[in-house]
Amino acid sequence: MATLNKTRPSCARVKVEVDIMGEFPTRINVGMRKKTGEVVEKWVPIKYDYVPKYCKTCKLQGHNERECFVIHPELYPKEEKEVVVVAHGTKKR
Repeated sequence: MATLNKTRPSCARVKVEVDIMGEFPTRINVGMRKKTGEVVEKWVPIKYDYVPKYCKTCKLQGHNERECFVIHPELYPKEEKEVVVVAHGTKKR
């Protein structure tokens, strides 16, 4: 609302569409029209409020390459074997 109402001129919140497989832009070129009609261009840095984790290997959101089970199978939780005690000893399932 602050952007729409022009109550906070030092900050503008915008929603942009980006290619999640590529690099996110760190700045954007903004043209501002002065009262004289002249357009002045300025590079404005971008601060992302939230960037979801995305794995470029699996093409899935929720984890990145450092947490990927495909790249790092050793990270996959080990299945615990159930031990059943029987009358004559132990038996593994």
